[in-house]
Amino acid sequence: MTHKELAINALTLGPPQPGLVPTIELQFQLVQEMFGREYHQGNCWKGASAQDRNRMLRENAELLVEVAERLDYCVLMDTYSPDEEGMIENIRLIREMVGDEYLHIVHGDGTYAIPNGENMVQCSLLQTGTEEEIVENCKYVLEHGMPGGGYIYSTTNVAFKGLPLERYMLVLEMREKHGRYPIPQ
Repeated sequence: MTHKELAINALTLGPPQPGLVPTIELQFQLVQEMFGREYHQGNCWKGASAQDRNRMLRENAELLVEVAERLDYCVLMDTYSPDEEGMIENIRLIREMVGDEYLHIVHGDGTYAIPNGENMVQCSLLQTGTEEEIVENCKYVLEHGMPGGGYIYSTTNVAFKGLPLERYMLVLEMREKHGRYPIPQ
């Protein structure tokens, strides 16, 4: 299955699919720390020539794909395009690069179908908790969120600037170790 199909399966409460539980991050703001560059956003769009706008849209699309591939996201959320036309162009560019691999959204809520957030990794814990507390929280949310399917692994907020990258990577490492649905025999 594609990442998109895994996400749609979970969102429609389909049966668990063999392999890693799907994942999303509403915003991964640690791109500078991980990739050495930032998304184009905010005022940089004002007064940009058509040529510069197209270049910035392409660079954002490339970075979104690079983030998704490195962190194994199933859903790409565009929060960086300057307007609706830019969002549509961003999706077109991404599909040109990787086909229909990812589910695209332009707004999202990681608490969809999880109103109390108890099956999500606590972002505040990533900032202030011990490594052991983070590991236990990750194991808890996977153990309680995965049974029966319909689950997408996520943090309660976003991977925000200032969050130690190694703490966020620990969250993904726990998914790798404890977030697998078995392959049917």
